[in-house]
Amino acid sequence: MIHLTIQKLVLIRLKFIKPKYMPFDFKTVIEDYCGTGKLSEEEIDFLEREHIRAMSSIGEIISPSIANLHICEACKLEPRSLWITCNASILDRIRPVKTGKPRAYKLFDALCEYRLFN
Repeated sequence: MIHLTIQKLVLIRLKFIKPKYMPFDFKTVIEDYCGTGKLSEEEIDFLEREHIRAMSSIGEIISPSIANLHICEACKLEPRSLWITCNASILDRIRPVKTGKPRAYKLFDALCEYRLFN
């Protein structure tokens, strides 16, 4: 007969249960989406928050980060597109805005306004 303590059972169970809250990394979530074509609602919400944060601080951006070529291709964007542009493109595809310009268009306007478009 196998004798397992409650503590051991809890540890065994935790190894097989994905935690409900996992901290997300912006680039990793985008890379995962480009590889799988899937995002959880929590990941979509996270990308939405990151987009809002980027839009609200766009005037403070000194050197926007350029996405890897395979990410740009997966997002159907030009090579050397920005990570924030890839994010806007993904959000526009999987959670389109109900009214007004798509996120990518608004982002492009803001990037041009602050002369950050490459």
